[in-house]
Amino acid sequence: YGVPIPAKYQPGYGTTSLIIGAGARRSFGKFSASATLQLEISGGENDLGYRRGDVLRFDATLFYPLLAKPFLLGGLGYSLTFLPSEDRDNGVKVKNSDGTFNSMTATFVATIYRKLSAVVAGRFPFSSSKSATGNDIDSQLSFGLIISF
Repeated sequence: YGVPIPAKYQPGYGTTSLIIGAGARRSFGKFSASATLQLEISGGENDLGYRRGDVLRFDATLFYPLLAKPFLLGGLGYSLTFLPSEDRDNGVKVKNSDGTFNSMTATFVATIYRKLSAVVAGRFPFSSSKSATGNDIDSQLSFGLIISF
């Protein structure tokens, strides 16, 4: 219905992308640190002929317990997002749609039941290498669940 929305405003871009990642966490007394690396491989063109480039993201966070019961961790961190390839619009490269984005992160993790936790995380960009296309990464707020093994 209506007018197509430009790709920069679409949350999912209309494709299914493969996301591969790995992470590690280490405790140091009351503090703990985590690091993750994630690669999102574009799922191809959407129905409007737009193809988002691949995304590589590195996150590092330092956590500290805020409450003992219920167990609540608070974390501050750094995120580097790298867009190694330019987007394509009907096969034509979208100029300056690649680049590097630096963000500060804030994360809260609450244990719900044994190995099940709820997460609220924010990502707040503070610099980028390119922004001419509006392909900037804006502030983000995420909610999720973690199942530990």
